[in-house]
Amino acid sequence: MASIKAKNIDGSTNAKRVEYLRSLNINVDDTNVTQKETVIPAAFGNVYREYNKLQKKAGFDLSRYKGKSVTVYTYSLSETREVHLIVHEGTVIGGDIADVKLNGEMKPLLNQK
Repeated sequence: MASIKAKNIDGSTNAKRVEYLRSLNINVDDTNVTQKETVIPAAFGNVYREYNKLQKKAGFDLSRYKGKSVTVYTYSLSETREVHLIVHEGTVIGGDIADVKLNGEMKPLLNQK
């Protein structure tokens, strides 16, 4: 499995994001993507603290982006799984793989076996 350096991962274009995911052996349909704008909370509650623990397992740390606007790109992996990439100013700063069913599991981009 590819190693990750969670710095300077180019997420400025769909092609770059898909290339990054494929480097992690995550194959997505590059035409099946949605995006939404959101803000990382300035103060982390329990949910964001736990989510950031997940991010740290993959070498990311969202605490540096508190209060910042980001774009979340969602790629479908199957009917019940999707991958999210969090991008700030063209750089991938986080992400996860999630089961979309009720009470589904969320995993870091790495170590998702």
